[in-house]
Amino acid sequence: MSRIIKAEKTHLVVKSEDIMILEGTLLAQTINDPDVLGQIQRAAQNFIESGQVWALIIGFIIGYGFKGMMPG
Repeated sequence: MSRIIKAEKTHLVVKSEDIMILEGTLLAQTINDPDVLGQIQRAAQNFIESGQVWALIIGFIIGYGFKGMMPG
């Protein structure tokens, strides 16, 4: 839940449970898992294990086929 903690003529600061915003600019954010490379690795592994990589490859092949059928 957000609440206004300071309001001026040109600035409005809103404090939420996880972020503080000043005029739409992100000032601070709570980071639960700072291991960015580990997150990328887990996402890529899940992408492969779930079979989404095959859907991507098939989509590229079908899209290339449709592109070849279009005049131009």
